[in-house]
Amino acid sequence: PTQRPALGDVSNSGKGAGGETTHSAKMSGGHNKPRRGSVMGEPQLSTEVLIGRDFTATVGLKVLLTEQGKLESNLSSGIDLGLGTITNTADNTCSVRWEKTGTTTTHSTGKGGQYHLRRAINAEPNHGLGDATIAAPVLALHDEDEEVPKGISISAAPKPRMMETDGTLTSHSQADSGLAQFGLGMCYLRGKGVEADPTKAIEWFEKAAANGSRNALFNLGVCYTQGLGCVADRTKALKYFEQAASLGDSKAMLQVGVCHISGRGAPASETKAAEYFLRAAEAGEPTAQYNIGVCYGKGRGIEKDLVKAADWYRKSADQGDAMAQFRLALCYATGKGVPKNSVKAVELYKQAAEHDHGGALFNLGVCYSQGDGVIKNEETGVAYYRRAAEGGVAQAQHNLALCILTGVGAKKDPAEALTWYEKAAAQGDAKAQFAAGVCYEIGQGTEKDGARAFELYSQAAKQGNAKAIVAKGLCYKTGLAGEQDDEKAFTCFKEAAEKENPRGMFHTGQCLYTGTGTSKDEEGGLEWLRSARLKGFAEADTLLAEI
Repeated sequence: PTQRPALGDVSNSGKGAGGETTHSAKMSGGHNKPRRGSVMGEPQLSTEVLIGRDFTATVGLKVLLTEQGKLESNLSSGIDLGLGTITNTADNTCSVRWEKTGTTTTHSTGKGGQYHLRRAINAEPNHGLGDATIAAPVLALHDEDEEVPKGISISAAPKPRMMETDGTLTSHSQADSGLAQFGLGMCYLRGKGVEADPTKAIEWFEKAAANGSRNALFNLGVCYTQGLGCVADRTKALKYFEQAASLGDSKAMLQVGVCHISGRGAPASETKAAEYFLRAAEAGEPTAQYNIGVCYGKGRGIEKDLVKAADWYRKSADQGDAMAQFRLALCYATGKGVPKNSVKAVELYKQAAEHDHGGALFNLGVCYSQGDGVIKNEETGVAYYRRAAEGGVAQAQHNLALCILTGVGAKKDPAEALTWYEKAAAQGDAKAQFAAGVCYEIGQGTEKDGARAFELYSQAAKQGNAKAIVAKGLCYKTGLAGEQDDEKAFTCFKEAAEKENPRGMFHTGQCLYTGTGTSKDEEGGLEWLRSARLKGFAEADTLLAEI
């Protein structure tokens, strides 16, 4: 699901009328989408008010105004850029006299009164998690940074199998011997009735395995995977899992698939992994059903088939697998492999959320904030964002910060908002890094700190965030971080422009036209300004008109 652009696009673009650095911002909280604009006499300046009523200036300034007496409605706290006095001048128009600048602008559809022009923030909200590389491991297997496979009941934690009727013992004498040996191994492993001794446990598991116990074979695989009572040896672990799998053990089949997909204990082979996942899935193993669903969905080791992927997700989800519930929800949300059905998607997200699945909690926040598949309820959306954020989901931390900052579904608290931005930024979320940078630059929820703002902008810029690249360039242009360098500023603007960022195009055109930080190239500058205008960037239109 895609959340509406509830808030966003804060980009530094010069000095305000009162000497304050300004930004352009856009948000909607039941309002029409704000437009960008420029203050006459300073074409590089972009300022917007996010208050509640949409007024369009006939001379370039485009702002949102309140009706008289409602100055704070839906306004994010920010820097006051001055008081404007509105005077009705004619039908459907009014003029605004700006106290700090002494300038007058004309607007359409105005009402008498006064309003403050303020700056608001922040970055666009993160949308629903739908990419398997973000929302969950591509397979419920292992994390490359961890030794223990994930999503597998035995390998994820030391829980060797206690006892199963496997039908693999061929005689009464073998059964008596194998079961007793396996049981004694479990006693030593768990320390029940004897002092815990994993090494002795392995000895008894080996004896039971020699008598045909697939449970013992499986547990030997677990021990050698995790180094329980032995030196970890994934090659030996695979041998034991393969033997158990040959006796029809579905969990062992799953583990063999894990070894092949990860290349641990065996050469990496997605084809073999898919083969074992499918065998285990057909035997009813829920994690294997999820895994083969991912293989079909991604075409990993098997021909891509979205319908089959959704079908396997459903089988796993029906057994309570949270990742499968989440993945099937995404299928319904996007219409991949099943007819698109937002209501069904929400139902499945809720099932996964009962297991505290971070991606499901986050996507429920998006659904309730947007009203996608459910009745819109921003407070409920925030509650889901908070649960996901507390579980460490960076995207949820970003969106929670945004809601708290703007009072959408939550009480406004800039300081708490910045705390959540910082948490997401620390996890590498580029949007949060940019938004936190804005907070430090303008002193929202904290004291102004240009050096910290520049640091955060640089982190986001390094990840290719175009808005942060422009902001970094403006830091160089204004000397915000203690270094004024027009050439570095131009380099940043040009990089953002090449990413088709309209503000980057605008500043690139300005620099080229005036020869600031680069060789003067009026025609090249005009070309970039025209490109920015085609992107709907109003300041470019204003500057081109002046030129």
